[in-house]
Amino acid sequence: MNGLARLLASAREALLQSVAHKAQLRPLPGGALPLGWLETLPGLLDGLQAALESRPLPSPQVPAHPPLEGANASQLHAGFGLVRECVLDLWEKTGGTADFQELKVLNRFLDQALAEALAEEAVSARQNQGHNTRVEAQVLLDTMLATAPVGLCFVSPDLRFVHLNRTIAAINGMPVEQTLGRPLRDVVPGLASVLEPLYQKVLETGEPVLDFELTGTTPGLNGEPGFWVVSCYPVKDAQGRTFMMGSVVVDLTERKRSADAVASNAAKLEAILQSIPDAVYVGDARSIEHANARARELLGEDIHHVAPRELGRRLACRMADTGEALTPENEPFTRALMGEAFTHELVLCHARSGKDMWVRFAAAPVRMGERIASAVVIITDLTEHQKRESELRRAAEFRERFLGIVSHDLRNPLNAIALSAGALVREDALPARALKAAGRIVHSTERMGRMIGELLDFTRGRLGGGIPIVRRPGDLRPLCRHVLDELRVARPEREVLLKGEGQFQGDWDGDRLAQLVGNLAKNALDYSPDDTPVTVTLYDDGPRVRLEVHNEGEPIPASMLPELFEPFRRGAKAENAKPSGLGLGLFIARQIALAHGGRLEVRSTKDEGTCFTVYLPRGPLAP
Repeated sequence: MNGLARLLASAREALLQSVAHKAQLRPLPGGALPLGWLETLPGLLDGLQAALESRPLPSPQVPAHPPLEGANASQLHAGFGLVRECVLDLWEKTGGTADFQELKVLNRFLDQALAEALAEEAVSARQNQGHNTRVEAQVLLDTMLATAPVGLCFVSPDLRFVHLNRTIAAINGMPVEQTLGRPLRDVVPGLASVLEPLYQKVLETGEPVLDFELTGTTPGLNGEPGFWVVSCYPVKDAQGRTFMMGSVVVDLTERKRSADAVASNAAKLEAILQSIPDAVYVGDARSIEHANARARELLGEDIHHVAPRELGRRLACRMADTGEALTPENEPFTRALMGEAFTHELVLCHARSGKDMWVRFAAAPVRMGERIASAVVIITDLTEHQKRESELRRAAEFRERFLGIVSHDLRNPLNAIALSAGALVREDALPARALKAAGRIVHSTERMGRMIGELLDFTRGRLGGGIPIVRRPGDLRPLCRHVLDELRVARPEREVLLKGEGQFQGDWDGDRLAQLVGNLAKNALDYSPDDTPVTVTLYDDGPRVRLEVHNEGEPIPASMLPELFEPFRRGAKAENAKPSGLGLGLFIARQIALAHGGRLEVRSTKDEGTCFTVYLPRGPLAP
């Protein structure tokens, strides 16, 4: 046994400790050695000792030892260099003499062992890289399948599902786990007759099919139709053979339903717009985008030839009240596109007939959030309505003027009749029969005088700017008492009450207020049962006085309340009631209240009866 071989045999433990100690203290270029590397040293030293003892020099063999997993090339170079250094240091410390042949064996053995370790490391690295690449590819595929917003699947040559994501599973109506390995026809039987030939074509030709439009139903749609765009492509191996088919499915079902709903709503809106008699224009600052049949007929030309801001000018619009031409700033589209909604009555010229039309323009902006996207203009023909209103107005004015003239002219002969009848009544020598006839004439002329007075008041209220009043200081309590006393004389069978505490002075027209109280109280007597009271109550409300006239009995029908104060309105007669007159009493009472700056209201219920309330300021209101 030579010197170096004996040294390795005798000082093995010291050598192992030296290598371990230096490995811990000295930083290595490639980083710290893997923990398992020191465990390979005994086997490495056994191989070196065997190589040193062989004569002639055999081909050294690296002994079997655990693989150096995790060690890179730099670490291997540093590790084997450390072993070489420690062997030579130990040899020098023990006084060994240099033997060139032993050094040659040492270097050759360690160099070959390093080469084999590097080769193993390279093979392991390639294997790890391939494994990592496959793992990364699988993770990438799984991530893509899981997160893609479209349906993805892979189908084998026998048309079974190999991979698929949850999106396409939801389309199919079957979970991923239950779909894997199942034939296409079992999963989507309603689509199989279309998809199977398509998939077979891709598998046989190796050519993709892109953007194939598919319509049908799946178990996930519960019988409702679905709409998809399908793209299929072959999956090939390294030799170019197709071993699988991939498919990308874009679900357009909800988008198609939304589009159909929008189209349906648009069709309904179009039908409505075309059927209404009004002219409707829709447009923005650049053009009129839509006009119904009435709008096109009114304009008389293609809407695309008309700028929106010139619509009024093209229709020759004029202001209804002044006849002045419509100014550019008052153009309907101009105002609406500035955010203004408005209505305006105008006169325009019909493009085809050339006749003037009285119309109402209504315009409004169409907003998309905060932005004004367009505007809509609606033109309503008021010509016939205006004609009817004008005719009715002229007829009413004629009737009212006629009544005023007739009423005024009747007073003179009526006064003559009243004076003559009064003189006859006072004649002592008049026979009883003639005296009775003269009394009837007196009462009839008084009644006719009241009716003529009502007609004159009606005429003043309608045409003369309201009933005229002359204000003087007065007190409502004695005024009401006097009026009610007269009613008690005329209707002795009825109970008429006056209530009220406080101050009731003011500047009023006493005669007119007596007429107001008389009309309301007489109305209450006429439309209430004979065995019920009529109550007039005064309230001191500070700057004003409130007067209420209450009666019991059936309430006024709700349908009559809105027109109760209109002229010539009379309610249905109550039992035992004897209403008379022209139906102007409530109208005149309201006109008297308005002339005093007040108002007249009514409420009527079955439980509370009917109550007319007059609100009277104590003096003229400030202008």
